[in-house]
Amino acid sequence: MSTFEVPGTQFTRAQGINDAGQISGWFRAANGTDHGFVKDGDTYTIFDVPSQTFEVFGMNTDGQLVGYFQEAPTGRLRGFLKDGDTFTTLAVPGSSTTFAYGINEGGQIVGFFENATGPHGFLATPVVVDKTPPVITVSSNPATLSPPNGRLVPVTVSGAITDEAGGSGVSSAAYQVTDEYGQVQPSGRVTPEADGSYAVTVALQASRRGNDPDGRHYTITVSATDAAGNQGRASATVTVPRNQGQSAWGPMAASHARKTPPSRPQERRSHPSPTGSPSPLAIGPRRNDQMVIGRLEHPIGQTPFTIDPVHHPSLGTLPRTKTRDPITHIVELLGQWREIIPQARPIFLLIG
Repeated sequence: MSTFEVPGTQFTRAQGINDAGQISGWFRAANGTDHGFVKDGDTYTIFDVPSQTFEVFGMNTDGQLVGYFQEAPTGRLRGFLKDGDTFTTLAVPGSSTTFAYGINEGGQIVGFFENATGPHGFLATPVVVDKTPPVITVSSNPATLSPPNGRLVPVTVSGAITDEAGGSGVSSAAYQVTDEYGQVQPSGRVTPEADGSYAVTVALQASRRGNDPDGRHYTITVSATDAAGNQGRASATVTVPRNQGQSAWGPMAASHARKTPPSRPQERRSHPSPTGSPSPLAIGPRRNDQMVIGRLEHPIGQTPFTIDPVHHPSLGTLPRTKTRDPITHIVELLGQWREIIPQARPIFLLIG
């Protein structure tokens, strides 16, 4: 048998030991104040309890300590659990006193309490509080919508939603699309499979504004909530890009779009149409208005014909405005014309 005293004390009481050989207890200092201690070899760790009336008893190998203290302002004796720097009060419902004497590696606490019928023992098993949100992965296919022809494109949003082992489990999941233009914003429920995988399909419009420097962005957010109320979320982005030197019709149209031909008098040319009627093509400036002309060639038998949007009302015309980027707009119009005449191909773009 060996003995020890916390240095400089009136007395030392050792009241608990764990499987690692660490000893817990309390002592009274020379000035009459009481303090708790943990002895690990020759090292003493001193701590205080929020009361001057207390005792320290059991300790497990995680360093969790239990004992009792006098609760203010009621003066009742209550058990406590010290976990790191956190003190938790232990009180059996309806009791006048509660004493905690031991704690095992699983965090279970034993002790006794007194109520109107006398003293009783208790076993307290800790309740694991789930504070971890579900983990979500998300991806979109396709992640880029091109060409910007105004069509609704089905986009598959897929991934996995999982809760940690021993967690409360996923109770609900949903997706939300945020359109930076505030126009296309579908939302709905997500139903994960047994393994947590999921997939939903949303329809997003392949269009963007001509003056948008970085293209249009859709943000698809998938969120999930577990039974404990923790919510996790993850996002993926789908982009309708701005054409950077390449149009949906290929490099030929874009390269012509960057060229500005020398100014020349307005002229008109006629080309045979499918019906044999002339279809004029305007080249060069029209008065003082900024103008871009797109020309399409369509093979009908062996005879090509041209379509001039300025003089073909069914295909639309370029608005006369100084504020809109004409190159971007004409590329968009070419995409629309191609929807009407799929076999057409661009010959050139001109800026007036």
